[in-house]
Amino acid sequence: MSADNGIYVAIFGDGKIRVTHAQAFDSCWLPDTGAEDASAIVFFFGEALEFLDLDSARIYAYELETEIGYTEYGIQYGIRFNKSFSDYLEESPTIQNNDEPYEVFPLDYNDA
Repeated sequence: MSADNGIYVAIFGDGKIRVTHAQAFDSCWLPDTGAEDASAIVFFFGEALEFLDLDSARIYAYELETEIGYTEYGIQYGIRFNKSFSDYLEESPTIQNNDEPYEVFPLDYNDA
């Protein structure tokens, strides 16, 4: 059976980087058009740590992979989204209809 999971390091339009462990990550893009799906992006990255530099994000991704153990796709880099994460939060109908929106916690991994 396929685990269909990986650790994803994504750079957002404002240059901030988020790292998440997810399954079915390709849901971030609509199947018919390939357009970004704001609700899926918020779902996958809403509770992810945010980094200001790629080196810190890579260290965290490696530690996360070590903690999780097996991932089918390993650590995936080179994921870029056109907008900032906060833009996706504003666009997401899931968030707009929720009484308790996600809180965004920027973190420089060196400070953790």
